[in-house]
Amino acid sequence: MISSLKKALEEKIGFKIDSVKACRRLEQMLLTQKLYVSDTTLSRIFSVSKTQATPRTDTLNLLSIFLGYAHYEAFLNLKLPDYDEERYLVKSLELKSLLLNQQYYQAIDLMEELKNIAPNAYLFLMQDLGKAIFGQKEKDKKAIAYLLERDYSSHHFHEFFVYEDDPYGHFSWSIENINSLGNKTEGRILFENYYLNRKKLLRGEKHKDLIKTDEKAHYYIHSRYLELELLMTKNSKSSFEITDLIKERLLHEKDPNALLAYCGRCCRALLYNGLQHLLEKDMEWENLCLRIFQLSDKDLEFNAAIFAFLKKVYRENLPLDFYLKNRWENALLESELMLSMAFEEKKTLNNYRQILGFRV
Repeated sequence: MISSLKKALEEKIGFKIDSVKACRRLEQMLLTQKLYVSDTTLSRIFSVSKTQATPRTDTLNLLSIFLGYAHYEAFLNLKLPDYDEERYLVKSLELKSLLLNQQYYQAIDLMEELKNIAPNAYLFLMQDLGKAIFGQKEKDKKAIAYLLERDYSSHHFHEFFVYEDDPYGHFSWSIENINSLGNKTEGRILFENYYLNRKKLLRGEKHKDLIKTDEKAHYYIHSRYLELELLMTKNSKSSFEITDLIKERLLHEKDPNALLAYCGRCCRALLYNGLQHLLEKDMEWENLCLRIFQLSDKDLEFNAAIFAFLKKVYRENLPLDFYLKNRWENALLESELMLSMAFEEKKTLNNYRQILGFRV
């Protein structure tokens, strides 16, 4: 499948990689995006060199990032879909038309069909569904109940579907008042506790007791717990202990999604709590943030937070592709709040705070 990656690279840059000069030219283009792959490595990949070797996964990831993908696996999934693309597109358009017409019950039913057609790709459409149902000023209790009666309890569902912005509080209301399936998993209980507590803290409301968890929990749950721990402390020593724990996790974590979640949530909590100065002399943290920021240009929720942290604390000037090419809609408003914070646009920042009800 490396041949597909090579073809895609040549199509993007507009010239053949068939000489040492071409390899050096591509190396420089990669460097402009702070992606380092040597011309020697490129010459081996493109068979310019007589020496042949299988590229390392890290190298394939960097080249995939240059093409606009989160990593090499994402490139393969999107370039070589294991589903009927035409059928998926037809049903996706049908879903969007149903949402525009506020035909929520039919749209929810259609999600089941989309899930069967494309088990991974359909998850992005969850954001459209969530935004349509929870993003309206008037709360549709029946449609919300109809949605949450489905068996949507997996981490994948939470990762793609959760309506993080929730400006009207409908999503918060739903997970407090609708007991999906009657039997909640431990992960679901933890998620609800963390989601609701975070919203209450940011809105200056009284929060509930925080349920403890540890690193054995799924990264999606554990990173939320650590973010809350940072939000709830004003003590520098305690904050250092938590950030050291997160840093250790980042140094050894391999999953790109986990890296973004831990780093993004940590950066976000420190900015909201006004404790970002604690890490301003920590060059290891800066380098970790820069490396993780380059992993993906599609996860707006976490990239916006990392971008804001790097700009405010280290004065880094980074590309805004992650926003301009956004495919991440479920945390759009809070991400734009973070960017307003990064650019120190106080009037805009206050407007977003008012929309979301944040006191931070």
